[in-house]
Amino acid sequence: MATCILTVGRNIQGVPMSDERWAEFRSDLSGLVYESAKDIFTYEALGHGLWDGVREDSVTWVFSPYGEVRRSDIARLAAKYEQDAIALVMGESELIAPSGVLL
Repeated sequence: MATCILTVGRNIQGVPMSDERWAEFRSDLSGLVYESAKDIFTYEALGHGLWDGVREDSVTWVFSPYGEVRRSDIARLAAKYEQDAIALVMGESELIAPSGVLL
């Protein structure tokens, strides 16, 4: 099963965006995830990360996509919210039984 992880940080050039803009950014990304996802496993998990050595708030979604995730939509949101980048990890999930056998 294909699995995607989408993660973004809050800062713009090392400075956190306002609470209102951060909420709008997360909402736009949630919409993108909903459009792309067959199943959502983790929805808007809040955390912290580092970008260029600066600690910042971050948010992550984990989901199984219908097909290809539209990178052009991710790029559009990166531009709209002045992000250096938005992280997208795509791969195949492995289910490992207690016996160590892949299911």
